[in-house]
Amino acid sequence: MLLAKFSFRQEQIDWTAYTQAWVIEKQVLISQSQYLSKFKGNDVRLLFAEDPYLKTENGSKYIKAFLANYSKDSVSVPRSDATIAKVITEVLLKNQWSLFQKKIGASCGNSYWTMVLAPGHFVELQIEDKTEGSVKVPFRVSLKTDKLSITSNMIFIYASEKRLQSVGKEIKNIVL
Repeated sequence: MLLAKFSFRQEQIDWTAYTQAWVIEKQVLISQSQYLSKFKGNDVRLLFAEDPYLKTENGSKYIKAFLANYSKDSVSVPRSDATIAKVITEVLLKNQWSLFQKKIGASCGNSYWTMVLAPGHFVELQIEDKTEGSVKVPFRVSLKTDKLSITSNMIFIYASEKRLQSVGKEIKNIVL
């Protein structure tokens, strides 16, 4: 039996460069949230929770946020299965916000759909937090589409020096 010689180079994926923003609950009236009711305006906002850091029983870490529609109109939000599509995270380094993480894509076209966020409603998000390290950095999340550009308020996360060295560099698209 003849076997061809193949040389495969498996590229190492840095999973900390990718994030998912999971939608946890169905739409809820903003007026039912004491925290979100404090904010006023006529826009759509991404807001981190008062105590945003979550750790599950299995050790997974998440950052709790809300996507809230304070406008009088419904808003189309891109979804990928149970997550928000087109989400990125950024960190503030050298007085400039730079790309930190991007959304992992879906391999099936049927995964993509549009959620309509009703006026005066919000959904809870849990953003994967895969970062580890000792360097405290300002952090925010953004959702950008052709018709929507929303950037959250800022919180702090801890990241490694190694991970911070790749901030602002291209993150390859991958799909699961």
